[in-house]
Formats: sequence, C-alpha cells, structure tokens
Amino acid sequence: MKKIFTLLAVMAMLMATGCKHKVASVLPQAKADVELARQEAEHPALVGYFELEMQLDKPVSAISKGEDVQLLKALTVLRTADQTVKFIDRTYDEKGKVVAEDSELVKGDWLGDCVMHLDSLVLDLPDAIEKLKQANQVLPDGDKVTLRQPLSPPFKAMYIFGTVGTFFVSVDAVTGEVALLGEGTTEAPQLQKQEDVEETVEE
Repeated sequence: MKKIFTLLAVMAMLMATGCKHKVASVLPQAKADVELARQEAEHPALVGYFELEMQLDKPVSAISKGEDVQLLKALTVLRTADQTVKFIDRTYDEKGKVVAEDSELVKGDWLGDCVMHLDSLVLDLPDAIEKLKQANQVLPDGDKVTLRQPLSPPFKAMYIFGTVGTFFVSVDAVTGEVALLGEGTTEAPQLQKQEDVEETVEE
C-alpha cells in the first residue's frame, strides 16, 4: 500500500510538471521570418529584422516575485524591400503555440533601430526572463517586452522590459547582462511612411 501511495505521489508530481507551461521561444520564428522574406524578395540583401514587440499575460514585475509569465502577442517588424516594412502580428495560446497570424506591408522606413543579426543572439525570451528572475532588480509594472537594437548607446541587441512613461530594464541578448535603462528615456521607434519622406524633401 505504501508503494502505491508513493507511486501516485510521483505521478502527480510529473503531471504537475508537465502542465506547467513555459514561455514561448521567439528566435526560431524570427529567423524563419527572415529566411522566408529573403526567399520572396527581389533583392534578398535588403531584408532586415528590426524589432519584435511582445505582450506578456502579466506585468513584468511579477517575474521578480517568481511568478511564471506567458507570451500573449508578438509584433514582428522587418524590412522586405527598399522603402517597404512588413508587420507580422501573432497571437499565442497558453502552450506557446501561434493561434492567429496577420501581416501587413507598409511603404516607408523604420526609424530608431539597427538591423539585428539574429544568428549572433544567444538568449531567447525564456532565457531573458530567467536572467530577470536571478537579478536583484526592481522591475516595471508594464506587460511589454521589446527585442531591438537601438540606434543609441549601448548599441546592443536587448530585450527591453517596460512601457514608455515608466522605467525600463534590459537584458543583453548576447551576454545576459541586466541593466536599468532609466525612467522614460527610451522612446519607441516609429515608422516614417513614404509620403512623410516626400513631404520632408519638398520642404
């Protein structure tokens, strides 16, 4: 009888572990997006990955409390041709699988970010969240995470946790270093549409 109870306890523990959902990985999908864009592009060398804007199911501050978070939505921004930016909007379920996807091509330039070399990145989103769990760092209440390489110091690819108007905490996508970026100092990059460019030239 004692062996049966022990076996049941082990099975319950394994089931609980199996039901625990891990946050979705994002780098494999990002690399697949770039590869597909290059295959479809007239000039593959112009394809560039700018940014991945993500929304979690809980505030980032929950991570510091040891709580598990899940990826709800992700918006990919990449250049597919000269003066052409593609947005890919994805929705994820609790198991980290894509359940909805939509895309849009917009004429214009994406300002504020460098093109990232995805193959050089070491940390995926789950790794960055784990780094935050290990860091003794106060975290913002916003539910946003952005993978980007800003056109400003420190000029590195980073997972930036936080929302505009609050403070930001970054995790270096190569070294895993956690850093405080400051209060409201990081402005979100914007798309400069082609008609805006033409108006600027005319002026």
